[in-house]
Amino acid sequence: MKQIQLKKPILINGEERTVISYNFGKLDKDDILSAIANARFNKEFFSALPETDNVLHMWLTYAAIMKVNPDISSMDLERICGKDCVTLVNLGGEFFRSAKEEKESTVQLKGTDYEYDENNLTAEMYIKADAESRECANKIQKPSVVYATNDLAFHLYLGYHMVNASNPQFTASEFSSLRGKDVIKLINIGRNFILGALVEDYHQESPASSSEEPSEDIHEFTTAE
Repeated sequence: MKQIQLKKPILINGEERTVISYNFGKLDKDDILSAIANARFNKEFFSALPETDNVLHMWLTYAAIMKVNPDISSMDLERICGKDCVTLVNLGGEFFRSAKEEKESTVQLKGTDYEYDENNLTAEMYIKADAESRECANKIQKPSVVYATNDLAFHLYLGYHMVNASNPQFTASEFSSLRGKDVIKLINIGRNFILGALVEDYHQESPASSSEEPSEDIHEFTTAE
């Protein structure tokens, strides 16, 4: 368990705290989904790059602190000031970005390597992942994200179904037992799948549109000399 040394102490439950412990490794999928929902709640702009989403990173660190400090609430943590805020953001960002996998189509979860093929994902699984992400939003009473490119909860369930489709032994129970970076790894799998499909669609459409003959409705205008 690691600790944050606060530059400016805060008062929690009548006690001045200068040191706060945290542990990202204990976060389960529900903890991370709750942090994502809180980061998105009432935000007008949903970042397409969670690696640079400072609010998301802050809430991930909140979750890591509250997981090992049941007496601390998010309202307590919102009173943290100055450079200590930057420390919280940096810790959450490092946690999220450190969950990258070096091998494509292979993910290590709880020390076991799972190979997966995105082509094994069925339409039924896709729809189920969407329903599960919406159910999660309802459970924590936060609005779901409209766009699939930004919906990290959807990406998480999509990543699970993608791994499960190629590895039936990776059950829902195994999914629920994941902690810390392993949860983020599944988010990355689902997110990369969605973004990859968008890129492929764009490249398929671009050559066709560039080769089309100009429409007869388009007129050229020249400036009178």
